Amino acid sequence: MTAQNSQGKTDTGFNGAVTLFVKSGTGSAGAALLGTVTRNAVSGVATFTDLSINRAGTGYQLGASASGYTGVSSTAFDITKINQRIAVDEIPTKRYDDPTFTVHATALISDTGEPSGLPVSYSDPSPGDACTVTGSSVQITNVGACTVRMTQSGDATYSAISLDKSFTVQKASQTITFDPIPVKQPSDPPFAVNATASSGLPVSFSALGSCQVTGNVVTLTGDSGCVIRASQAGNEFYFAAPDVSQGIVTMYQLYLSVIGR
Repeated sequence: MTAQNSQGKTDTGFNGAVTLFVKSGTGSAGAALLGTVTRNAVSGVATFTDLSINRAGTGYQLGASASGYTGVSSTAFDITKINQRIAVDEIPTKRYDDPTFTVHATALISDTGEPSGLPVSYSDPSPGDACTVTGSSVQITNVGACTVRMTQSGDATYSAISLDKSFTVQKASQTITFDPIPVKQPSDPPFAVNATASSGLPVSFSALGSCQVTGNVVTLTGDSGCVIRASQAGNEFYFAAPDVSQGIVTMYQLYLSVIGR
């Protein structure tokens, strides 16, 4: 900012204070000029280095005043909002039976990568997909694609930004717990075996050797050994469980084993 005399030349003898301000009625309502708005001139020139305006807007003008001088106004100028981007924390692999989890995103200044400090909101843009979104909490409801929308609505300084983050919910694994089968005699009556799958899905049984199985009921048909296999084939939500097998030991077989030593 230069102080000029009546001939339009720099007044090198002026070393007084010069103050800048946002001219009333220009730009956005409530805008303020921030930084060191008053500086002393040196040989008629006042230099301002740290000024900013806290609101975007169009048609701004700055005014300048100094004691003993006629005030002046700048030409009109516009201030655009600062662009933002959203950074999302990594979402690990998700499976159907995983518990509800939270997502976390941060609004950043596009040019610098520094946080803008504005909050991010979360919503569900696809209500029919594999999850539901409540706040930052995500509940898995199916297998397949899940999308979370993250939005920062902006303010007087920062522009709004929205980002959709999609991930795939995979089928869940499952295991079988097979209750131990006690020692049996070949002449024993039919007996039940029990096994459960961690998924809660029903377990089926098959037999190999001197036995038969109907449902979960085993009938021994001889003394040459029997193996019962527990299986769970899976469904649209769960992979098939690894089979679990048990051999049925009979007292007769144990006796033969001892004699044969």
